[in-house]
Amino acid sequence: MDEVVQEILPHVFETCGSVGMILVNRAGRVLAANSEAEHMFAYASGELKGEPLASLLPEKSRPVHEHFCRSFFASPSTRPMGTGRHLVARRHDGSEFPVEIGLNPVVCRSEPIVLAVIADISERVHKQQHAQDESVDTASRQQQGRDGVLIDSVCSRLRNPVRGIVDNIDALQTQRAGLRTLLAALPKDDAVLAAMQALDTEEPLFQTIARVCREQHEGQ
Repeated sequence: MDEVVQEILPHVFETCGSVGMILVNRAGRVLAANSEAEHMFAYASGELKGEPLASLLPEKSRPVHEHFCRSFFASPSTRPMGTGRHLVARRHDGSEFPVEIGLNPVVCRSEPIVLAVIADISERVHKQQHAQDESVDTASRQQQGRDGVLIDSVCSRLRNPVRGIVDNIDALQTQRAGLRTLLAALPKDDAVLAAMQALDTEEPLFQTIARVCREQHEGQ
């Protein structure tokens, strides 16, 4: 690196201690990193220097990263990395965490280099996920409430027809008893005897239907 860059770099690193900062050359090697970046990626002091930047990414992201690096150095400009995508970084122990990354080309006569500014957004993502979970829970409770109202309505509609059937059966039983009394008072010719036999034959089935309907109504 140029002497000027080496001179101002510690000052830049110290004044931006809340974010990780990594200086990378065209070959994708780390030239320098601030203490926040070392802490963020779980590296010891000075351990990041010389490491390939790809080692700080999940393996599945490395081919895309290599293509992006070539594209960036071909046309360097200050820009966010991975616009519209969820970026994930990889710690020294292999664990992963969500990040946002800004890229800044650094003027250097010896070689093109880029300053990557990295923010760990794990807490923000956790809060967003928590808010989404609460929103889903609220929607679920509201749906359950609507379902409960619908079930009550259906049950009410079911109860009413059963009540009507029970009432009709009670009325029929009264009519059958009156008819039986009337037939008993008539002369016992063949027609009267046939009618009384029909009532007697149907009586067990009628009583069974009446009992089932009452039990259904009482159980609601």
